[in-house]
Amino acid sequence: MKFYCLKEELADALNNVSKATNSANNIEILRGIKLEAKEGLTLYATNLEISIKCTIEANVTEPGETVLDARMFSDIIRKSDDGPINIEINDKNEATIYTSKNKFNIAGISAEEFPKFPDVYSSYVLTFESKEFKDIVRDTAFAAAQDESRPILTGVKFEVGKNELKLVSIDGYRMAIRKMPIKEQEEEFSFIVKGRILNEVLKILRDDETEVEVSLSNNSVVFKFENTVIVSSLMGGEYINYEQFIPKEKKFSIKMDRRLITQTVERASIIINYDDSRLPIILDIDGGVMCVDCVSKKGNFHEEIEIEQTSDTLCIGLGSKFFLDALKASSNDNIIMEFNTERSPLVIRPTEGDEFFYMVLPREFKR
Repeated sequence: MKFYCLKEELADALNNVSKATNSANNIEILRGIKLEAKEGLTLYATNLEISIKCTIEANVTEPGETVLDARMFSDIIRKSDDGPINIEINDKNEATIYTSKNKFNIAGISAEEFPKFPDVYSSYVLTFESKEFKDIVRDTAFAAAQDESRPILTGVKFEVGKNELKLVSIDGYRMAIRKMPIKEQEEEFSFIVKGRILNEVLKILRDDETEVEVSLSNNSVVFKFENTVIVSSLMGGEYINYEQFIPKEKKFSIKMDRRLITQTVERASIIINYDDSRLPIILDIDGGVMCVDCVSKKGNFHEEIEIEQTSDTLCIGLGSKFFLDALKASSNDNIIMEFNTERSPLVIRPTEGDEFFYMVLPREFKR
């Protein structure tokens, strides 16, 4: 195999496909990236849970394929001079990588045992702008469970309606729901994708108007954009009936500037971050003032925020990280915070519409 390509394009492709590799994998070939040179150069990587391929332009004089260690190959390309990169692979899968000023010789592996990239037969196709898809996924996936004790909760549920897409995640302590309008669909359907897979997709997507195609194929979800294809297995099983946890009533609500309350909670979190993350942020609402407090062995914090006058009083404890995650995910600076009792969850909504819904369970505290 023999070809040359531009360093910048190769480095970008390697950065994308490397998201599917793990240098600690016990299977040697899965620590590598497959190079396939034909009309152009296609890079493949997989950890058997997520598979990624990326195709770039290359001048191929001798077609072929091989597998190179992902970490070493990426480091070599990143440190090489700008401009054309030449790569030659001999019959023993020994690679020579060189520019006009430097040359590397590294051992490769036969590509025969590299897992076949999944066949893609797309159905139920959805199309987005890259930034809008990143936003809705990022603003939901953070609430997916990290604990595998209830595997289904590690996923994010996509509910596709006639004209609306809804994403839902819940981990037992909080819930996130985001909605967005979509082009009219012939059928309504739903599927579940692992949260950590979505987080890897987010790392690759651009913050621009690049078209992203999301589709289903043979119990897999497929993400296509520009020169990249990502395939991952869908999660099986029934998602939790999350609607049963949405509060049916509220005692009172407060209109709030999201930026203001976020900055206050970030200040309070300084005390928690240097002590015990389980310590709660305490919201004490009385009349036209909401006091935000935090008390720990290493210090305490107090701040008062003026709010709309209310005849209701309430003192509630909240986990600072969960509270902050919900505030930062809210896509509108004008929010409504809904309360019931100190043992009931806090709900955050927009002042108008239903674009987002965040719910955080309370945390006990000593008065």
